[in-house]
Amino acid sequence: MEEKKVIVRLNVDVPMKLRRRIKIYCAKEDVDIKEVVILAIESFLDEMEKDSLQSHVQG
Repeated sequence: MEEKKVIVRLNVDVPMKLRRRIKIYCAKEDVDIKEVVILAIESFLDEMEKDSLQSHVQG
C-alpha cells in the first residue's frame, strides 16, 4: 500500500529580490514555485545533515 503524503502550508517572508529571482527562474523553466522551494529545502537539509554527520565522525 502506498503511503499518502500529507501537505501542509509553510509561509515565509523572503527578500523581494529573491522572490523576483525565483519567479523569473520558474517562468523560464516552466516549473512551479512550489516545486523549486521544496527541492531547495530538501537539498539544503540534505547538505546540512551530511555536514553534521561528517563533523560528528571527525570530532
